[in-house]
Amino acid sequence: MTHLILHKVRGEAAFDVAEKIMIGDEEGWIIPTSGHRAYPFKTWELDDLVDSSDIGYEGYHICPVSMQEKVPEDWPDHYAAVKVYEKPKAQPAVALSLEDLGL
Repeated sequence: MTHLILHKVRGEAAFDVAEKIMIGDEEGWIIPTSGHRAYPFKTWELDDLVDSSDIGYEGYHICPVSMQEKVPEDWPDHYAAVKVYEKPKAQPAVALSLEDLGL
């Protein structure tokens, strides 16, 4: 089932669509459009959300999502698990002879 999630992206609160999946023995969340893992602070099933024009229809909930939502400072960031590639330091050039190469 697809959910709307509130999570942290580059230190800021963000909303995305995500799906709950099993990652090994652990329950996790994946953003299907990118394949990235997410760490939701709050979740809402998409089937439970309707826009405010649907007020009055039985069985529907008013959308509880607010653009003022906050995520705690210590919450895991969407990109925190991504390893940053560091360019290796350049090595000094070495002159090789054919003898050095065993030729």
